[in-house]
Amino acid sequence: AKYREELLHYLLHRLKFELGDVPVAVMGDFNTDETRSATLRRALQTDWVDAAAFCARRDGVQVESTLDRTNCSTRVERVRLNNIAAQGLEHCGVNEAISGSDHRCLSVTLNIP
Repeated sequence: AKYREELLHYLLHRLKFELGDVPVAVMGDFNTDETRSATLRRALQTDWVDAAAFCARRDGVQVESTLDRTNCSTRVERVRLNNIAAQGLEHCGVNEAISGSDHRCLSVTLNIP
């Protein structure tokens, strides 16, 4: 867990300062969330947006689970956008489970000029 925190901090910090003012999306199976990761919690409070949570709030719906299991509300797969990319966020949705897996993919539509 400590290594994951260090890696997340390094990644998010480096992307913010080295790329400058460009849209950035970080996507994947994070195997953690902001309730267990101080790094993600700080990032979401300042420079990064959880795409699924943002769209759910905007659309007045619940955030869908990304695991295809009964009574499971876990969101393992995440899309994090910097504030510039978040300005172009049009849609974020959960797709069907991948064949042979209980994970469901996220799809994101961005409109960035």
